[in-house]
Amino acid sequence: MTTGTGRIKTSLLSLPDELLSAILSEVVRTHGSRTATLVSTCRRLAPIVRQEVYWELRVGNDEAQSDVLSELCANRPDLRRLVRVLHVERPIQEVHERKMIVYDYIDVHPCIKLLHSDFPALHTLSVYQATPIDIFTILSRVAATTRPDIRKLTLQCAPGSVDSVYKRHKTIWWHFLARLPKLERLTITTSHIPSPDEILFEHVNGRAVSPLPGLHSLTLDIPMPRTVKTPELATLCPSLKSLQLTCVFSADLESLLRNAPTSLTQLTFWICSPTRATLPLQDNFLARLPRLERLCLHGVDAAVLLPSIRTSHIKHLRISVNATFTDEILLDLVDGPMHMKYLKVLQLDYTYGIDPWANCDLVLAHMRQTQFNLARVKAELSPKWPPGCSREGLRTVLDAARQMGIKVYGTALDCLDWSDRFDELSERLLVDDALASNNYTIIERHLGKEGAEKANVRVSGRDLRS
Repeated sequence: MTTGTGRIKTSLLSLPDELLSAILSEVVRTHGSRTATLVSTCRRLAPIVRQEVYWELRVGNDEAQSDVLSELCANRPDLRRLVRVLHVERPIQEVHERKMIVYDYIDVHPCIKLLHSDFPALHTLSVYQATPIDIFTILSRVAATTRPDIRKLTLQCAPGSVDSVYKRHKTIWWHFLARLPKLERLTITTSHIPSPDEILFEHVNGRAVSPLPGLHSLTLDIPMPRTVKTPELATLCPSLKSLQLTCVFSADLESLLRNAPTSLTQLTFWICSPTRATLPLQDNFLARLPRLERLCLHGVDAAVLLPSIRTSHIKHLRISVNATFTDEILLDLVDGPMHMKYLKVLQLDYTYGIDPWANCDLVLAHMRQTQFNLARVKAELSPKWPPGCSREGLRTVLDAARQMGIKVYGTALDCLDWSDRFDELSERLLVDDALASNNYTIIERHLGKEGAEKANVRVSGRDLRS
């Protein structure tokens, strides 16, 4: 450090604990568990390093490391008190010929051994690649041994046999969640069909189960069962504020909107297998959700929800892929006779293009593989506008929204100047490549001799052959 009178000596240890904690937090994020070696440097840093290292643990991917960690936590209750976030994974071992072995969650799994211990401050738990019986085993252990302070729970489900143990105890699965009274966020994901939706819903219909009154956010990245009774969801989660469903059938949309929890402030859903045969919903179903402020639509036919959207109190509307909201419809929503009076933010993600600056290697590769046809390269990488949408139409919507005080952003807006950004990057790549290789063949075939010379002056400020 220097001042007007000279240099002042200082050191890392002269900083207060708050700044040291912030610095070491970044070090842990970059270098992971290797930061633990700093514990042995000095007494001042040791407790701060431990706090940052043990704040978030990932167990299972490295079996040897997980065993050491399990034994350490079992014998050091002071370290268990530092754990706030725990990620549990199946151990994976690489064998010959690039084959991978994935170990099950059995009694000797380091995660199961670790969960024998109590983590007083644990508030976030994520379980990855777990079968239904794995989830039953892990949640039963968590509910029995850890204090009920978990606020965020993520379950990534994997295919597995539905054995007799699971069939006998599947009703208890939801009761384990009820033993976590502070649970606020629940996420269940899977890519397997049949999906674990039966874990969540099958035992609910017609049976008495405990609701989760504190649950505020529910994300189901699973195919919704056609037999689920959506009123049950409102009963199980009476205080739900955010609901995200990634696979809703068109025929179930009316039931979902009619029976969704009235406490919702944010609703996101993806329509599976959308059909043009779906008729517009004449009733204003969104009116029964007076607190709904954010609506995210994926794969939704605009005509189905327009009557309800126009008169809603929504402040943030996101239109994603396959949502069939044309420029004309969007313009009507922001500045038409029946425009959305409460709309403040419009997020348009219905199209996107390859970012030429983030993928400059891809752009250069295309240039070299298409026989110097720059127009062909540009056409292959350019954004694809959905039917009824165009660059000019989006500009009209953007101007109208700004006049109404509506903020507009999203990947579609990034496509407005895509052509200019592509031209600028292409020119720079061609010039750099020519100067680095001292070969001007490619740039002259793309731009011509005169165009190559002008491009070089613009990019490098000097004549191409000087």
